[in-house]
Amino acid sequence: MIHGLRRYPKCKQHLIRLAQIVNLNTGVNPVSVLRSLRTLPAFLRDARTYQHACDGRFPLDLGTLLPVLTDRSEAAGTIGGHYFHQDLWAARRIFARRPDAHLDIGSRIDGFIAHLLVFMPVTVIDVRALYFSVPVGRERLEFNAHRVFDPHTVLEEFSTLQLLSFSVVDDHGALRENVEPALCTGLQFGCGLFEFTRNG
Repeated sequence: MIHGLRRYPKCKQHLIRLAQIVNLNTGVNPVSVLRSLRTLPAFLRDARTYQHACDGRFPLDLGTLLPVLTDRSEAAGTIGGHYFHQDLWAARRIFARRPDAHLDIGSRIDGFIAHLLVFMPVTVIDVRALYFSVPVGRERLEFNAHRVFDPHTVLEEFSTLQLLSFSVVDDHGALRENVEPALCTGLQFGCGLFEFTRNG
């Protein structure tokens, strides 16, 4: 079905957006459900093959079945996306500066904080550091999820600080380091990575 939609890119975009909304609000990923259903016949074949080959020590029991249908088609993980690149970008910069410790707020313990803990102590507190990330591109509100900012809006709001560097995760999920903020105003949904320092 999705392959046939190549001739209708707008329709495909709307279906992808709808799947994202369903996933966000219900935790159900419709694409994963469809992929799982496609692998169900292979699961049933494997179960039948196992049952015929079983020596009786670990018999197949319907009450203990736990079908993991997505393993057959999924990769061992994903690389890319805003948070993946954001965490690595900031961790590399902090590692290069070698501070004695890092104070942090709001970062995931199993993401960015875990990266830092490999090489330094981290204290999680309620004060934002000078590394700042936010959705960037065509400025708008996507109610009620988030706002997307023109990079210049961020620079105006932080006008008392000096911008040291600006990087972005673009619409294709690629990290582009040390780019001009003006080049990112037309993005659909990028992740702006700002590095500020205090003036003086």
